[in-house]
Amino acid sequence: MNTSEKTDNPVSFPEASVADLPDTCVKKIRDCERELNKQGFWNIALVAYQLKDH
Repeated sequence: MNTSEKTDNPVSFPEASVADLPDTCVKKIRDCERELNKQGFWNIALVAYQLKDH
């Protein structure tokens, strides 16, 4: 993932961070984004967040 794409503290979940996903998961997310683009949804990015351990 490009570091410019990361948001470490999303506003709605301050105790969450961008998930550290295996490459296979990232590929599936990108495939879904491409399919959304084909259907005309150009400004949608799928992001996976995970809660931080306390």
